[in-house]
Amino acid sequence: MDCTIHELPLQERPREKLLSRGVSALSNAELIAILLRTGTRGANVIALAEQLLQRFGSFAGLARTPVLELAKVKGIGLAKGIQLAASFAVGARLAAERIRNEVGSRIPSRRATRRQAATHHRARDLPRNSQRKSSSSSRDF
Repeated sequence: MDCTIHELPLQERPREKLLSRGVSALSNAELIAILLRTGTRGANVIALAEQLLQRFGSFAGLARTPVLELAKVKGIGLAKGIQLAASFAVGARLAAERIRNEVGSRIPSRRATRRQAATHHRARDLPRNSQRKSSSSSRDF
């Protein structure tokens, strides 16, 4: 039987560890444990999170798992399955937003592209017209 979270030294508890050392100091299981909040009789919340990661293989595997399948896991149930699914959806939307923002900052806006194209055409046409006129007029004299 695993010890309960309350039996762990303060610095080893996921919430306290996040506060004192930052989110990057937490393992994947500890991050999931914070979302789950409680374990079961015989398995503290960190052990339950480790079981989930082992069963589904990774964050990605866990994120792809349907809520109803998560709910079948002892200690998860429908409410925690929904919490996990929502958490992974938030992460996916954040990642998509970051990608859109990064790509968007590298791609000029439509207005800027049109303005650039118009300037390019004008600049390209002017010297040719000027050269033709000046070269033809110099031949005429």
